Amino acid sequence: MKLYVYIVAPIDRFDGMMTAKEAAENAERRSGTCFQVDKNEGYSTLTTLAGRVLAHLGDLFEMAKEASRTLGWEGDVREGPYFFTVPVEGGSAFGVVWKQDNNGTSFIGSPVPLDYLRDQRALVHDCLVIG
Repeated sequence: MKLYVYIVAPIDRFDGMMTAKEAAENAERRSGTCFQVDKNEGYSTLTTLAGRVLAHLGDLFEMAKEASRTLGWEGDVREGPYFFTVPVEGGSAFGVVWKQDNNGTSFIGSPVPLDYLRDQRALVHDCLVIG
């Protein structure tokens, strides 16, 4: 999977974004399956669509965190992670955003380039493409 990771000025509102649990519950409602979240791990078994969504979002966040260290992420999280979807051929794909504690710098991981961010020179500090 290709992931475009951006470091941006502080984001203070995360309207319309979902926690991993909310995304999994949405998948559960849409598919009619049930799942249980392991309170120690935060992820369910991979036996349901919701479980696969939770595992995917966990993997996505780990991948984005690893890449963001190259951009200056200090390893802490003040808010997030929050997940969003973007339309892609054949459906939609998840992206992730979170805010670090020190100075509120925010990070965005997207499966597609977010060119509009590049147009806001004051907002985007850097972008790293992995994958």
